[in-house]
Amino acid sequence: MWIDMDTLIYDMSFEIPFERYDKVNMVIWGDKFRIRKLVDGHYGVNSGVFLLRNNDWSREFIDVLTTFGHDNGKAREPEMKRVMYKYDHFITDQNAFVYVLRTYPKFINYVYFENYYGLNRYWSEYTFLLKLNPFLIHFAGCQFCPGPIRPKCEQTWNVYVNKSNLSFSKTLSNLNIHHYK
Repeated sequence: MWIDMDTLIYDMSFEIPFERYDKVNMVIWGDKFRIRKLVDGHYGVNSGVFLLRNNDWSREFIDVLTTFGHDNGKAREPEMKRVMYKYDHFITDQNAFVYVLRTYPKFINYVYFENYYGLNRYWSEYTFLLKLNPFLIHFAGCQFCPGPIRPKCEQTWNVYVNKSNLSFSKTLSNLNIHHYK
């Protein structure tokens, strides 16, 4: 499981439904239609969190992806711009994922686009949904910078970290285990 460092695992008791993924090599949040028809880097996938099987398919997929990393993603930018409907140079890894899945058909048939649960939920969704108990929250684009979104980002972070600590403490208490902070 790949998890970006700006992701908070909120529900440690969540059970990933692995039985759904028997015939695939990667599980990622996204939309196959946006990759095949729109070629959209914004909503085609979110590559901050994904499951990847340890096999030849995955190694080949990663090998192809790494060819986009030269010069901070700029080396292959012109060919991605020609193919992609929405191209944003700030989301280089997502652009690469979408481009590879779109232009190498052998890969997309082994990808499961998980939208049933929040495999990769973006933090700003939770500024409005503070009552939800997600599996995890991805704080992409929120580096707690001095910018205008910092207060909302910090508020969401604090709410969910505090809720997760309470949930974790209750779980430990039910198991009769003591949690030291």
